[in-house]
Amino acid sequence: MIPNIILADPADANQQEREANEKFVLQASPVDANKYYTPLPPIAVATAQNIVKQELGSSEYFKATSAYIQRMKTSKQKKDISLYFNDFLQEKNNKNEPPEVDDYPEKTHIFSVTNHAYEQRRIETNKNLKEANEEFRENLGNDPYVKMGYSAVNAMIR
Repeated sequence: MIPNIILADPADANQQEREANEKFVLQASPVDANKYYTPLPPIAVATAQNIVKQELGSSEYFKATSAYIQRMKTSKQKKDISLYFNDFLQEKNNKNEPPEVDDYPEKTHIFSVTNHAYEQRRIETNKNLKEANEEFRENLGNDPYVKMGYSAVNAMIR
């Protein structure tokens, strides 16, 4: 299965550590087409792809993730090591960790995160649960992957 829309992910920096590349991976058995079901007509994803491309270009998190992936791929290539101290300092300042979602908070929220009635009653009775829920809601509201997925689905619904 190949996705129609591909988002940058820090795991893409190391393609060799995937399950499909393992020596003893379990191969999926082929299934004859349309043997067990009749497929619905294909979904029009062109509008969703256009919206995702626009948002990928404007998202600081995905820009940083793409830069990280490129940096990791080029760092694996052998190159000469500079002996200049300024080059060493510059190399040291380059981040070798993938970007964190918390470092790039979303400025605009296109959706809201709410609790249903039962969960709201549970939260009102437990202070610790309330704090954990507020943190979870904040993380969910700032998650760039959720925002991108919401935008894509919203474009396909219209």
